[in-house]
Amino acid sequence: MVVARRLLQKARDWFVFFQRGSQIQIQTQIRDDLRPTQEQVEALWLAIDCQNDRGGSLASYGRKYSSQSDEDGITLEVFRRIGLRRGASVEIGCGDGLENNPLILATQGWKTLWIDGKGLAFNADCSPKSFVHRQLYVTAENIVETILGGLGKLEIDSFDFFSVDIDGNDGYLETELFQYGFRPSLAIIETNNLMPPPIQYQQKYAPTHIWQGLNSEYGISLHLVAELFSRFGCQCLAINHQTDINALFVRSDHSEFFADIPKALMELYVGPLIQPFNQKYRKSKLTPGMAEQLIRSNGLVI
Repeated sequence: MVVARRLLQKARDWFVFFQRGSQIQIQTQIRDDLRPTQEQVEALWLAIDCQNDRGGSLASYGRKYSSQSDEDGITLEVFRRIGLRRGASVEIGCGDGLENNPLILATQGWKTLWIDGKGLAFNADCSPKSFVHRQLYVTAENIVETILGGLGKLEIDSFDFFSVDIDGNDGYLETELFQYGFRPSLAIIETNNLMPPPIQYQQKYAPTHIWQGLNSEYGISLHLVAELFSRFGCQCLAINHQTDINALFVRSDHSEFFADIPKALMELYVGPLIQPFNQKYRKSKLTPGMAEQLIRSNGLVI
């Protein structure tokens, strides 16, 4: 029954997600990718019409703007609920800067620190008072010093949003940040979605680790990372539904704003399922010029 409820919730959230797009786009997606019968199309629209609420799932707010999948919508909903319109964000593993979790916040005037071993696809000095990029590989040994250096350039000493996506030592880096004393309101961390609760798994720490593509021996399981965050006063409130990989944790002092959200890990975890819709839109990214212009504008209309 638990599995059935999770799958039903997953289906309901997918319907809600696609309800936000135009009907023409959805009908085209159905025709081109699923090739259903007319009866199946009618049944789908009937189900969508019944989704007037979000079913108590934070993940159902998922929407892609500049994140890799649907993290943007969940992030914006979290900050809407807690009433934070502008703050500071940090991401480790930002890639070339055209597709990551905090880019949507940078475009709204948030002070932003990005860290990655690779360079950006646009000018990293486009907005030095509000945007800092540090190009280096982060380890458990240098993460605190690296972040403090970046925050210093922004003339701040804390941040409200943290994201880590390095496909390996993610849990070890988060532990170092917690032990130092950082407590962001929202954190997104990649998990190994092949390991459902209550499996406790974490790869061995290796400072030079690089993810080897299809290798499944990487990262940290949801159960273990939830235990880590719980020790430092944070609670898992969502797993993004498009990839079932990124876990979102909110600081416990904000719990009053999420009374309607399930808290049990097995209610949040679904695992690597075949998605009912082809995610062609995930291939779209901002151009380097657009990303630079949006960050430079500090959230102003340009």
